[in-house]
Amino acid sequence: MRKLTGGEAIVESLIAQGVDTVFGLPGAQLDPVFAALHDRQSRIRIVHSRHEQGCAYMAFGYAEASGDLGVLLVVPGPGLLNAAAGIVTGYACNTPMLCLAGQGRAPLIGRGFGILHEIPNQLETARGLVKWAGKIDHASEIPARMAEAVGKLREGRSRPVYLECPFDLAKAPATIPAPIPAPSARVAPPLDEEEIAAAAEVLAQAECPLIMAGGGARQAGPELQALAERLGAPVAMSENGLGALDCRHPLAFTPAGAYRWWAKADAVLAVGTRLFPTLMAWGRDRNLKIVKLDIDAAELRRLPPPIQSVHGEAGEALAALAPALEVRLKRKPPDRSEAAAAIRKEVAEELRGIAPLAELLGVLRQELGEGGILVADLTQLYFAAQDAFPVHRPRTFIHPSYQGTLGHAAATALGAKLAAGGEPVVALAGDGGFLFTVQELATAAQYGIGATFLVMNDGAFGNVKRILQNDYGGRAICTDLRNPDFVKLAESFGLPGRRVDSPESLSRALRESFAESGPALIEYRAPEFPSPWPLRFRAPVRG
Repeated sequence: MRKLTGGEAIVESLIAQGVDTVFGLPGAQLDPVFAALHDRQSRIRIVHSRHEQGCAYMAFGYAEASGDLGVLLVVPGPGLLNAAAGIVTGYACNTPMLCLAGQGRAPLIGRGFGILHEIPNQLETARGLVKWAGKIDHASEIPARMAEAVGKLREGRSRPVYLECPFDLAKAPATIPAPIPAPSARVAPPLDEEEIAAAAEVLAQAECPLIMAGGGARQAGPELQALAERLGAPVAMSENGLGALDCRHPLAFTPAGAYRWWAKADAVLAVGTRLFPTLMAWGRDRNLKIVKLDIDAAELRRLPPPIQSVHGEAGEALAALAPALEVRLKRKPPDRSEAAAAIRKEVAEELRGIAPLAELLGVLRQELGEGGILVADLTQLYFAAQDAFPVHRPRTFIHPSYQGTLGHAAATALGAKLAAGGEPVVALAGDGGFLFTVQELATAAQYGIGATFLVMNDGAFGNVKRILQNDYGGRAICTDLRNPDFVKLAESFGLPGRRVDSPESLSRALRESFAESGPALIEYRAPEFPSPWPLRFRAPVRG
């Protein structure tokens, strides 16, 4: 037991959880926490953004790039609401994030007195954004509540959690127990041998098995590869699963290849993926058997039957499947090289239809290198990237998944760069989305965070404009944009700015930007690109 303020107890608990970086904005209710952070700068780094949304996106990017806990600190009310877009992005991507929020004085919470930043039912509001939400009722419980929050995050499916602390508890000294470390690794449910055996039976009997790998498979690459090779099964990665298997592996396929294998498969092993959008879009018939492996029991109940369920963490479950499959699988894996080559040829032909987009993505891959990270906003390049941007390693292609939070990339890339160290990081954004978080150029400059901001400038919300033109009789409205001079804007923040208009000049500009020690901006004067939508929306092939 020690005499500490609640703010000091929070910081000591963060250190005990292994946290070394926090993203936050100071404010009255958080002053005791920031004062404690000031005194512990040798153990924990605090990065402040210029908007709470930036705090959340930076924590998101840090956690996505590293797999470690991303922590954000925000004041109550508008601070929490400003951060909400980044928090729900983390929810969609199964990102380990901890949101710590301030509150008013404990006796006044929920009484409607109009105290600073008060909103009705803040805790209930937070519960709608995260996996778990709690509050601190007494300073002495801070270590236990902090450990509980991190423990809830690491239990099963990783998703953001939330904890709030009243101002008076954060400020006053109290007798505080020692910090309690939470589990350092994800806590997975025990495997059921009968489930493993039944799944192995389905896969052993399949003539053309297909593995669908989602975000839950990203850290199970070796186990995924071993099982795929034993089965001779193609691995089709969703946009969340890209990098689970190096795209150069003979059995690795992007969504465009997955679509073609889907028509051929007689059994599907879905690993860490919702799969529901695929079933809805591409169809399902009686002959298709599905084995769904997921750490989240709710996902196993979400699909219509019949499915064979395996409840467990991807790596552990795949490792357990291997010997169970070996007992039942009497034949050598079939040679699918001819079918795989034919599908790759079809995909390559399809990508020729979006050649300008594919060429630019090829430049990005070449200049980033294998370990460089692309943080993609909702640009036309992003929608093409899931098939045209080669991904070699997990956590090197960061995007907002189904949440589709336009404008995240500039801030997310700063968190990703802090996690990535010497690897280059590019924030790919359109001119519309970039201005959502443009103020974080100041953060990049202040902290010398060496991300490169690539702004595709076509003077419009290009995706929306195309949809309104094509699907709504040309009635495009509120899509054309008046933009600043992006190069001068970058220079006003103290960043070097470059303007390019071709793949060749982009390649040079990226090399120059990466060679510099700090952040940089590149504006690409974008023409009208071919539509990437045919890659995204496809006709059903089954059922």
